[in-house]
Amino acid sequence: MLHLGTFPWVYSSRFDATGPGLRWISPTGAPAVEAFRVAVSFLQPETNLQQDARQVVTIYRHFAAQTAPLIARLPAYQPGRAAVGQLYQRGGLLHVHQGSLQVAGIDGPRGRLPAAAYNYIVQRFASFFAVRRATLRALAWAPEMKRLVATTSDPCLRAQVEEVARAG
Repeated sequence: MLHLGTFPWVYSSRFDATGPGLRWISPTGAPAVEAFRVAVSFLQPETNLQQDARQVVTIYRHFAAQTAPLIARLPAYQPGRAAVGQLYQRGGLLHVHQGSLQVAGIDGPRGRLPAAAYNYIVQRFASFFAVRRATLRALAWAPEMKRLVATTSDPCLRAQVEEVARAG
């Protein structure tokens, strides 16, 4: 299973500057392209609603638990008090004050956690749930989405539909 949000880095036990999934080689050159298609498909409303959110939450919680001790070592960004080139926490993401995320990272037990990889992964998980929320708000004008929701076994999705109905 392609782990939503963590491709192209998930296929290695260590993070590095370039996700190992980007280096896949095959006679057709298709594995990385296909993996990106799968990852992007979760940003399409129909595919998003078909994915059981419990699995996404489990994967995210594992990622968060593994990275939390590393992120906790970083100071919070404070404008006017930041050092040039220093890595900070800022709004749930990593930030380098007047520097590049491409070269910044944190060293941990599994190797280096590049700041760009961390931000990419967090943003992919946020995108999954943002698409889901937007789709649920649009159910009033999208009958095909209503059919998908009506047949889901995903309790997370059912709870979100009920929440939207109460708020609406």
